[in-house]
Amino acid sequence: MIRVTDYRIGNIILQGGNITIIDSLERSINDWERTNHKRTMDTEPIEFTEEWIVKFGLSKQNGYPYKYLNGFLKIRNGVFFFKYHDLEVELPFVHNFQNLNFALTGVELSVS
Repeated sequence: MIRVTDYRIGNIILQGGNITIIDSLERSINDWERTNHKRTMDTEPIEFTEEWIVKFGLSKQNGYPYKYLNGFLKIRNGVFFFKYHDLEVELPFVHNFQNLNFALTGVELSVS
């Protein structure tokens, strides 16, 4: 289950079936509290797919996996993950990649 604390301002999510960007955590937390501490009302994470990788401006290099910072985005068992030496971070949802990028670079990802 996704917790409201997994989200950050700027995360891309599905809300009421529409793609939206979180612009206020206060509003999201209030929605969450009104639904008895379940997921944010009508809010679902978006599966991280190759389509989203391209939207974030990454591309394959000569058929190799997607280069990201000093590592790579790879797929295993249908789920993308970030691989850097011995570090592997699973990225099942778009907001996971956005949060990883912000933690590593301090910069918000933009969609092209």
